Amino acid sequence: MRATVEVDPTLLRDARVATGARDDAETVELALKAVVRDRHLERLLDHLGNTDLDLTQAALERLRRDD
Repeated sequence: MRATVEVDPTLLRDARVATGARDDAETVELALKAVVRDRHLERLLDHLGNTDLDLTQAALERLRRDD
């Protein structure tokens, strides 16, 4: 799909360097995929919530030794 957008050239260059992309199109695609992945991970973490493991330091150390 073709789209015309205004993008800060410095930001685009920095993103290309950071991602190792070959060109602007690949840079934008990689950036969009990263945003979508990050949002999915945030939602997953929100759904998982927190679990109280009720472990003491000694119990945690025993579990680590058992591995």
